[in-house]
Amino acid sequence: MRSDSFVVAQSSALSTQDISTLSHLYLPLIKPDGLALYLFLSRLVDEPAHQSMVYPISFIYDSLSVNPERFLDVRKRLEGAQLLKTYDTDHVTFVPLSPLKPEGFFNSPLLSHLKTHLPKERIADMKRRLLPKRESLPKKSDISASFESTFGALKGTFKEPDMTFSPTSSSVDINDFLSRIPTTWVPESQRTEALKSTLAHLSYVYNLDESRLKTVIEQSLKHPHPFEFDQLSDQASMLYVEKAAPQALDVDAFKKMHPADVLKMMTGSHVPASELKIVDQIIRQSGLKLEVISVLIAYVLTELNGQMPVYKYFEKVSGQWHRNGITTAEMAVAHIKTTKQKKSTAKTKPKEAATIDWFKDYLKEKDAS
Repeated sequence: MRSDSFVVAQSSALSTQDISTLSHLYLPLIKPDGLALYLFLSRLVDEPAHQSMVYPISFIYDSLSVNPERFLDVRKRLEGAQLLKTYDTDHVTFVPLSPLKPEGFFNSPLLSHLKTHLPKERIADMKRRLLPKRESLPKKSDISASFESTFGALKGTFKEPDMTFSPTSSSVDINDFLSRIPTTWVPESQRTEALKSTLAHLSYVYNLDESRLKTVIEQSLKHPHPFEFDQLSDQASMLYVEKAAPQALDVDAFKKMHPADVLKMMTGSHVPASELKIVDQIIRQSGLKLEVISVLIAYVLTELNGQMPVYKYFEKVSGQWHRNGITTAEMAVAHIKTTKQKKSTAKTKPKEAATIDWFKDYLKEKDAS
């Protein structure tokens, strides 16, 4: 790779909305120098060719008054925010990516990181200003034909996140619970299977009884988007009641235990609501099955000596597992063992184990390498 020169390719024109999104939502994450680099690279592309001429890398250093180390830090910030792709070609090739639309941003993992930089009131204000306004229609009987009645039921599409867990489950009968919630609070049109699954999930993770779950809905109604998962999760975490963790854990248990219970078992201590919110996020956004997430949490906590990292760390590992086609707990365990074996310089194979002890074996291998 010729690190002394670069080109910029495939940059699309920024709309007024893009600039607004960058300024209000991305700026706290990428910082002013990140925004400056993004705009600088975006403007170097020759529109007809969709690529810039070849520039010396020093052009960036001089234009933005940064040294190589600072530039690398700024570049990684843009890459992490999914605003820039960098490729190893004859020259370093930078590809600025269009920012997410506000709706997409507020439903992406970026929102969780934004919450660490800005107060909730500021984020709520940006939602009101940036999200499209929902026009309230007059109350009438909806006699429109449904998609299913016209075209038939769809099969295998619109897959919901894996929110089922057995044999453990919420102590609240969600259907019975919702039947006693006024329709002025939760209209019939909002009582979808996705909402029911979400309420069951939050009830279990945060150990909420019917009274507290009712409070979650009541408090969420005070916000502009009450039935967004993030809003419900915020309210549920405030009412978290600690419960006893299971006392046994082995590989087979990963298929039966909820990831929140795995977290409690692995830490062996009080689990703060902030860590349970990370589990929430993994379940909703990783696209992995619960049994795989259980292995993921046990693996990451073991690798980090019991420390709970931020969601971004889990996102990186889950992305690798997705690319490797890992869909079951057994596949996740096998993948971890294979990865450890490849990294080890030992000539002998690591000892097979059918219990959580294999995590300890991995740590011994890591210390020995």
